[in-house]
Amino acid sequence: MAAYYDVVDPLGGLVAAPNITPPYRKVFLGNVNFMSDTMFLMWFKTGYSSIANSATVRVNGQEIGKLLPRPWLDHNYVNFEAESLIFPRTFLLGAPYFWSPVYNLLEIVPVPGANDGYVLLDKVFFFRNTS
Repeated sequence: MAAYYDVVDPLGGLVAAPNITPPYRKVFLGNVNFMSDTMFLMWFKTGYSSIANSATVRVNGQEIGKLLPRPWLDHNYVNFEAESLIFPRTFLLGAPYFWSPVYNLLEIVPVPGANDGYVLLDKVFFFRNTS
């Protein structure tokens, strides 16, 4: 079975920080009725080094994981690190036909009140298999 992917965000940037509101949001296509093995692959760096300050990643308002600390230690360059976030396909919205576009929402939300709660994002891919 072939695996497919979509580029949700090709550029990234400073996507989560205490002074940025609303949190990072991107719309992507995905139909629960015709997909399986759903996963996000993203490259990022964080301002926090504590697990307690980890930003939350949500799909359609449901938490799929946390961005564990990947602090930016060498300030001469940013070496982004990859993270895979596997989540149940049932978190996606659905439509009865495979050709119907179904829009879903990806969010990255920093911990409220964390002074170092920023996330630098490079790229975001949405992987899935068709069923």
